[in-house]
Amino acid sequence: LVSSGTSTATAVSLLGTGQITVDTAVAGVIAGTVASILVKTAFAASVARELVRPVLVWNLVLIAAGVAAGVPLLIL
Repeated sequence: LVSSGTSTATAVSLLGTGQITVDTAVAGVIAGTVASILVKTAFAASVARELVRPVLVWNLVLIAAGVAAGVPLLIL
């Protein structure tokens, strides 16, 4: 399983110690979050098919918000 919290904590820790760049940290947080969302969507599908659409839609909204917030950091 993938935990977005673990991905974020690891990225922040590595960034704080200078082991990765801001670009890598942002990409890691977004990738970890997307992976976590895909797992949640798969779990929703296994529990009840009618949950797939709302879980996927709201999680895609969160992905878009994360990318919108993260991409400007990569450009600066």
